[in-house]
Amino acid sequence: MHLLRLQSGNKMFQLECSRKPCEIDQKQIELGDTLTLRTEKKWAYVSFGQGSGTKEQKLRILSETEGEAASATR
Repeated sequence: MHLLRLQSGNKMFQLECSRKPCEIDQKQIELGDTLTLRTEKKWAYVSFGQGSGTKEQKLRILSETEGEAASATR
């Protein structure tokens, strides 16, 4: 199992990637990349763009932390 950690606002998400390194549409996710994240129950949908035509990668949410705990991990 490979992990991807994303911070969105005051929330920190730990996501499970099926590949190492984590990829979206066969493009490796790099440190500092700007990503779009939407969540639905236990799943996160991550993409590189903000347009409706961008491909999303469906990743399982392993944990979600908010508030002070997320700020401490910055």
